[in-house]
Amino acid sequence: MLRPFLYPGINYQFEQWSGTGLTGLNTSSENLNITALGNYDISAKFIPLQALQLNIIVEPEDSGFAIGSGTFIFDRNHPIYATPSTGYLFEKWEGVGIDNVSLPNSTIVLNESKTIKAIFKIDPDYVGTGNPTLPGLHSLTLVAVPSEFGSVIITSL
Repeated sequence: MLRPFLYPGINYQFEQWSGTGLTGLNTSSENLNITALGNYDISAKFIPLQALQLNIIVEPEDSGFAIGSGTFIFDRNHPIYATPSTGYLFEKWEGVGIDNVSLPNSTIVLNESKTIKAIFKIDPDYVGTGNPTLPGLHSLTLVAVPSEFGSVIITSL
């Protein structure tokens, strides 16, 4: 039985193991026990701890809003949320590392700085009054995760 040990460089952390001979093993765990039954080629992937930027573009403009953009550190399950404006429907997310592109509330692997898109479409069943291209009223919930590491406040401009 072999057990490799990890030594991340400064400002880096372990992400996952990859290579041959890892079938059935938890490649996300730092602790890896390998039974050597042949030749293996195994790599440890490290990711930066420095700030990563997530930009979210809403298309078409004013068709809705998205939450989740900003500056963060690595997160395998960074939450992203999209809400359509009146007269629109959420269609999909576009970008790399999004867990479920069809759901307006999803997660993204934030392992590098990224730009993603929240795509909305006109609601063909909209029969309300007013212009469906103008933004509607929205609510905003802010949460610091984990809460013991910080807090979030809102100020008006």
